[in-house]
Amino acid sequence: MATILTKKIIRESTEKIGDKEIMVTLTHDQAIELKLKGKRGNGQAIYIKDLYEQLYGLKSGDKKGPDGPLSITSDNPRKRGDKKMISLYDLRSHNAISTMGVATVAKFDQIIKSVIDSYK
Repeated sequence: MATILTKKIIRESTEKIGDKEIMVTLTHDQAIELKLKGKRGNGQAIYIKDLYEQLYGLKSGDKKGPDGPLSITSDNPRKRGDKKMISLYDLRSHNAISTMGVATVAKFDQIIKSVIDSYK
């Protein structure tokens, strides 16, 4: 359940610019501020409503966005396995210690191994 944004919330991102983390601040006046950790003063801010309108291609006063899902792309290269929901190696480990019969465990292991090999 979400709570109303009525006070300042500050979080440190795991992403870095150079060797400094990005500080993300949600402010009570409904803005998102970004600045590098350790920098003094205010960072760059954008109002949440303005950001939403930019992402969904809306103009002020529009009630709904364009048809279809929102797609956000990144210049960062994707790592192998980024699109997987679970690690196949973890699945294989859990399968190996399961309480299923030996024949069933062996069959599942064979299937999991063939999927792992298909991504190499």
